[in-house]
Formats: sequence, structure tokens, C-alpha cells
Amino acid sequence: MENMAHVKCINEVTNISSSESWLDHWKKHSNQYNIYCAEKNCMTTTELVGAHVQKAVSADDQLYIIPLCREHKASETVLDIIDSLSLVLANKNETCSMEKSAF
Repeated sequence: MENMAHVKCINEVTNISSSESWLDHWKKHSNQYNIYCAEKNCMTTTELVGAHVQKAVSADDQLYIIPLCREHKASETVLDIIDSLSLVLANKNETCSMEKSAF
């Protein structure tokens, strides 16, 4: 049986501050390439977007990015995703500055 993580979509976020898409941001910082929507039962491979989510059962209120299809990105319910999928911080200042300090 696979482990699941529970997330909820945060759809009011609009602050894209660079030419990099949120899906590209997730791919770059997760070192993963997911060809499916991250929702555990979804097999959609087209129109994936980098969706802003928060952990649903956690005191952690940070925003993260995961790949979701447009239908699941618009969801107002808690989504189950596979634990092995990396959640990438949505704060580009933090993730991009970690990358710069690694050199």
C-alpha cells in the first residue's frame, strides 16, 4: 500500500515574478519529472500546471508547488497525493537563494 500525503489547493496565489512557470520551478527544485497529475487516482498527463498547495493536516502553513491537472488544481477538497512526490517551496526567493548558495 502506498503512503499518501494530504494537501489542499490555494488558488488565489497570482504572484509569478519571473519567466519561469511554477511547473518548471517544481521540476527544477524537486529533481523529479512527474508526467501525471499528483492526485493519487488521476492518470491525466496533459495540461499539467504547477499548483500552489498547503499541507492539509499540519501546522505548516507554507505554500508548496506540485504538478496537478487543471481539474484538481481547481479542487476545493483535500487531495491525496503519493508521499514520494516532492513538495517544493513556492517562495522563489528561498528556493533560488538556496540554489545560489550551493555554489
